[in-house]
Amino acid sequence: MASNHTSRPSSAAASTTFSPAGEKNTPPIAQLPSFLGGAPSATHLVVLIHGLWGKPEHMHSIARNLRARYPADNLYLHCATAYSGLRTYDGVEHGGERVCAEVEALMAERTGGGGGDSEGITPFDKISVVGYSMGGLVARYMVGLLEAKGVLAQMRCMVGFVFFSSR
Repeated sequence: MASNHTSRPSSAAASTTFSPAGEKNTPPIAQLPSFLGGAPSATHLVVLIHGLWGKPEHMHSIARNLRARYPADNLYLHCATAYSGLRTYDGVEHGGERVCAEVEALMAERTGGGGGDSEGITPFDKISVVGYSMGGLVARYMVGLLEAKGVLAQMRCMVGFVFFSSR
């Protein structure tokens, strides 16, 4: 099915992806769907994590529905890319570590710690995480890592943690 989405650059952080080895890559902005990312003023980060054998696009329907309800000025939507395809076979621990690093990089870019231009960009002060199936297990592990590293303590609050079809 062809996509007719036009993309808009919302910030440098929206273009961050990771290779199978964990190195940071930056795909062309034109590849990003318009409903992902958010405005520089968005302070609420929502991380969506797919399940086993999945890819970020599997969470796009949730992202589209969230974007329809919450404008880019309020919500920054991010589908995890560090945990996809064959990398899902690496297990919960490795997947959680990769997605944690991805979220930390996204937050660092937002505050200028990622080497990008963060002038006029508001740091995230709220985070919500949605995980599907094994992505829910990865999400729980990632949240534990963010807590252990003190990242969540720097935020105003963790608004929501939702996982479905996970044990």
